Amino acid sequence: MTRLSEGAFRTVRVVVGNRRTKEVVYAPPAPKEVRPLVAGLVAWLNSEAARQMHPVLASGIAHYELVRIHPFVDGNGRTARALATLILTMQKFDIKRFFTLDDFYDSDRAAYYAVLKRTNGTYPGTPWLEYFLEGAWISLHRVKERVLLLSSDEHKKGAGGQVALSERQMQIIEFIHAHESVKSADLVRAYGISRQAAGRELARMVELGLIRTGQKGRATRYVMA
Repeated sequence: MTRLSEGAFRTVRVVVGNRRTKEVVYAPPAPKEVRPLVAGLVAWLNSEAARQMHPVLASGIAHYELVRIHPFVDGNGRTARALATLILTMQKFDIKRFFTLDDFYDSDRAAYYAVLKRTNGTYPGTPWLEYFLEGAWISLHRVKERVLLLSSDEHKKGAGGQVALSERQMQIIEFIHAHESVKSADLVRAYGISRQAAGRELARMVELGLIRTGQKGRATRYVMA
């Protein structure tokens, strides 16, 4: 994506393709159709019909419509997933920032392209909605597993309230559950962040009462509080 195209509707024709096979999956509408189609999508999202629809279905339709219109030169998939997640979040599907659709749709790009090709730019019918609903179910199931993992800790049982954790903090807690402890060097290797960033993240989690310092030596290890 060039700087001139960032944050602006596309003014050129594009195609959706499989980068691995070079196959063209879908040819989006012409540039002159983008603005009115986006306006139509926004009007539908604000309509009574959309508000009365089950939020997961509304989210799936919005996701597909944005991909179908393909209003930007690049980043349409990410934007569509962000829009779908926003709709679910506004309907209280977000659980303390744990919920994300990206992992499911990014994990199998071949399946994503296959369902786009079967739907072929038409109004989202059964194939797309079944695929989207499967992704939402799997993503919510992962949330449940994470919540159960956290709720099993003794320190959470006595907590006065829930703590909204970032994705990185969730990853650190899962790392500790898997390895019993963590040190800053582990985070540097696992997540590609600087030692300073790792130290700040661990210090913040100590401040929140989520973890505490355990074994001390050449490198301080942290365990669940």
